[in-house]
Amino acid sequence: MEQIPYPDEHFDRICTVNTVYFWSDPDAGVREVFRVLKPGGLFALCFRPRADMESLKFTRSGFNLYTSEDIVLLLNHYTAVQIASARDQHLGYACAIACKN
Repeated sequence: MEQIPYPDEHFDRICTVNTVYFWSDPDAGVREVFRVLKPGGLFALCFRPRADMESLKFTRSGFNLYTSEDIVLLLNHYTAVQIASARDQHLGYACAIACKN
């Protein structure tokens, strides 16, 4: 995530699902997405919240877990950050939608 091989302002939309847990430098990752996103572009960062992920044994090693508040803070370069969240029968999930102005 820290070095996306595309030029500045290349994409209108970027979406990632369940990957943020593995980013070695999340701040650098969101800055890099910001770099390759066009003005007015949208970034969707979808994840399972910390409280739900902590109940899964496999997440105890190698996962960085986040609350919705953590993700909003991570996306501080963007405007109009919104979090949509819901639950299925087992776990909650969330998606942050951020706009680059």
